[in-house]
Amino acid sequence: MSAALQEVVAEEMPDGPRGVVSPPAGFNHKAVFSGTSRHKITDQRFAQQDTDPDLARSLAQSGHHPSSEQNPSAAAKPNLLAQPLNIPGAVLGSLGGILLINFCASMFSALTQVNIYRYGWAFEIFLAAGFLAMLMWAVETYWLLVPTLILLGNALLLAYSALTGRWSDWAFLWLLEPLIVAVAIIVPMQMKRSAAEPKFLAHAGGAILSLTALFLASTTCLFALAASLLR
Repeated sequence: MSAALQEVVAEEMPDGPRGVVSPPAGFNHKAVFSGTSRHKITDQRFAQQDTDPDLARSLAQSGHHPSSEQNPSAAAKPNLLAQPLNIPGAVLGSLGGILLINFCASMFSALTQVNIYRYGWAFEIFLAAGFLAMLMWAVETYWLLVPTLILLGNALLLAYSALTGRWSDWAFLWLLEPLIVAVAIIVPMQMKRSAAEPKFLAHAGGAILSLTALFLASTTCLFALAASLLR
């Protein structure tokens, strides 16, 4: 601003107190703090709430994001585990997958004359555990972990016995049964006490156990194929 313009402004704006200007019609009266009145405000956060030029940077450093608070949907990223499965779709899809895997195993046995079911029949129990895991994801309850974990534990023991033919090992393998039941009960109880979202735990547990059951079923079929060729 030039010196001449500053002199004109100083002449037109006297140093004395200014009169109160009423707002235009249709607007409510609101208090505006400026000048010496604003400096008298002791709460600096109140004074800087709408006028602090570094407000956005300060909020970012403190971990607050105003845009995400005003629009929660924008901050929430789509997450597969955050959404429940459709119950009829989960049931029909799981049963359809079990039928498809059995059909493939039967066709393979018929074409190659290698009976996978002879040593690998325990994969059916893994598939049943995967069905319960998918159902847990759909109905959003982690208490289905109890039968799911019991089935998975027993399927492991039976798959070992069927693949190796060491059924005599059940003389000590049965001691693992109480441990399997205990784990199946303790895990959901601990999940209930945790601070995490119960529905998310059910979704995550269902997804993880479904993939685990499918992997173990596939591995059992491969070992059964190898056992049939080697024996």
